[in-house]
Amino acid sequence: MVSVKLIEWGDYEQEVARLWNLSSALKEAREKKEALEGKLYSLNQNHKAHDIQKRRRIVDDNDVLLSSSSPACTLIRRDVPFSSSAR
Repeated sequence: MVSVKLIEWGDYEQEVARLWNLSSALKEAREKKEALEGKLYSLNQNHKAHDIQKRRRIVDDNDVLLSSSSPACTLIRRDVPFSSSAR
């Protein structure tokens, strides 16, 4: 539903200035929102990369040398849980 506000001619300049200020504030808020979204995205990507590195270290730490006495040592990996709670 559209709301209409009647103003007196004498108040016209004041209302235009008020609307201009509101428009400027809205534009500034949108720009700040976009900047924060970019930072949040970057932080999220960094967190994901760190989490992947952490999980790789866990897998590497769980590598077990099966037979050190044989001439060709065989490397096996144990299963490592990758649940979201394993941080």
